[in-house]
Amino acid sequence: MYALAVQNIPEGKKWLYEVKFDGYRCLAGRDKNGVTLWSRRGNLFTTQFPRIAHAYERLPIGTLLDGEIVAIDKNGRISFNLLQHHRSHAQALLFYAFDVNSARKWPAGRPFTELV
Repeated sequence: MYALAVQNIPEGKKWLYEVKFDGYRCLAGRDKNGVTLWSRRGNLFTTQFPRIAHAYERLPIGTLLDGEIVAIDKNGRISFNLLQHHRSHAQALLFYAFDVNSARKWPAGRPFTELV
């Protein structure tokens, strides 16, 4: 589904809204070899975001998360410019998880990078 430009947002109980994250879409998987972060195109993010990767070492083996990595500026707002060019100036780099999948959905022993 594609976004549609409108002058006013729809109102009513049948409408739901979500935050628009302006970051890097990322898959985070933990298998028997450790944690891997990568993009939908297969670009590895693990070494670019070592603190995020380290945090996911606490997840159970076989966990796969789909989410977005964002940079937070000094005003507490998401900044794509900081994420792309000035990460060292970011107040925080965060991973917002959208979906969590368990090992029950992925055959044991196969690396998550085979998804790409």
